[in-house]
Amino acid sequence: MNPVKIISDHISNFLILLHNPAFPKTVRVRHFTNRKGMECIKEAGIIRAGDQNRVFTVRARGKPGSPRDVERQLGIRRGRGNYYVEFDASADEFEIVKNLLTGSTETVFKGDVVLRERNPEFRSNR
Repeated sequence: MNPVKIISDHISNFLILLHNPAFPKTVRVRHFTNRKGMECIKEAGIIRAGDQNRVFTVRARGKPGSPRDVERQLGIRRGRGNYYVEFDASADEFEIVKNLLTGSTETVFKGDVVLRERNPEFRSNR
C-alpha cells in the first residue's frame, strides 16, 4: 500500500502526494514560467521555490502543447505557459502529486532547485 499524505495549498485546495517506487531513477522535467521568470532563472541558475516552498514541474514527454493548453491543464495564470526550463532530476528528490483541481500529475520539489549539472534547456513555448 502506497503512503498517501494530504496537504493544503495556499488557497485551501488539496493535493494528494503519491509515492511510486517504480519511477525511473533520472527523469526529465519541465517548469513553466513567464518571460520575467525565465530571465531570473537563467541569471541565477536557480528556480526559486514559491507557493508552499515548492517548485512545481511536470514530466517532459513529447511536445508541451500550446501555452493556453498548458495553463489550463496545470491551473497556472495566463502567460506562465509561454516559457519553460527543462532539466534532469533524480527520482528521490521530488514527490509525484496528483492535482485534484486540474487532474494533472505533477512532480514537486521542496525548496529551491539549483540547475547546475542538470543539463537545463531554456525554451519559449510560443
